[in-house]
Amino acid sequence: AGGNYTEGAGGIAACDDESVVVTGAFGWGRDSTAVFGWGTDSEVTLTSAGSIDLFVARYDGNGALKWAKSAGGDYADAGTAVAALADGSVVVTGIFWDKAVFGRGESTQVELTSAGFSDIFVACYTAGGGLKWAKRAGGPGWDEGLGVAALANGSVAVTGRFGGEAVFGTGEGKATTLVPAGNSDIFVACYEKTGMLKWAKPAGGQGDDGQVRQKQGKEGGSMILHETRPFPLTGRSFHPRKALQERT
Repeated sequence: AGGNYTEGAGGIAACDDESVVVTGAFGWGRDSTAVFGWGTDSEVTLTSAGSIDLFVARYDGNGALKWAKSAGGDYADAGTAVAALADGSVVVTGIFWDKAVFGRGESTQVELTSAGFSDIFVACYTAGGGLKWAKRAGGPGWDEGLGVAALANGSVAVTGRFGGEAVFGTGEGKATTLVPAGNSDIFVACYEKTGMLKWAKPAGGQGDDGQVRQKQGKEGGSMILHETRPFPLTGRSFHPRKALQERT
């Protein structure tokens, strides 16, 4: 899958039906394109709304494209991690800047607006690729989702990093403001299957913390695994932060 610009995968997950779902970023300018399922009856061409958009694509057990969706806005947006839920739906996390539209043209379309420089997004899609819900979290600093895990009860756990005060579940009954101990800290947040926040917790010290991935554990729990690095894109080293700096 790809086009004439820069594309790359940030995360992949296996589904119970032996299909796989992948997320990442594509494009390097408004109206740049990426083709998925090239030359097949299910071929889909995605067009970026801004400089770089995120994508989510699903392939069946034989490698045939089932669907592909894009989301984003005028600036750089990227999917960094994805997880599959027991009902066949998938949840994606990552980073966006300014405004990002999810489910464009669908009845469930959502536009997220960042509170600061960059924010975290968490979005859930049905097994068929329709948007179920999309949420944001963050504050005035640099915030990004880096890992996500599906739990046995249908809720999802998300982890990543935040710099400065960050609000999770804005406007909801369980809205939570996290304050870093240093420049940036780790967060772990749990969302109901409806997208409502259950809880959010910080962890960290006086330095820079937070480049982590997450894995579903036994009996529905989840655990932080290890430090990770920015994912590579074909032809050049890519990270959403660097992309934002280059494109703005």
